Amino acid sequence: MRGAQSIQAIGYKELYDYFDGLITLDEAIARLKQNTRRFAKRQLTWFRNKMEIEWFDITNEAEKKKKFEEISAFIAGKLQIKSNSL
Repeated sequence: MRGAQSIQAIGYKELYDYFDGLITLDEAIARLKQNTRRFAKRQLTWFRNKMEIEWFDITNEAEKKKKFEEISAFIAGKLQIKSNSL
């Protein structure tokens, strides 16, 4: 079971080290956070290099409606371009 690939996922390996008494719970949490950040960084790098992506920042609550309209218009434009090329 421990050799299964799914056990190598972020979260499992750190907690198994804790359960086995190899590290403290605080160390396991710190490693889990660090490994999650590293994984997210690798994902962003992959997206930047492999795909044409339009990023939209929706963290500002006051601008969410405006951003939704902007995203909707962007998607509609992409669909229009695609249908014209058929």
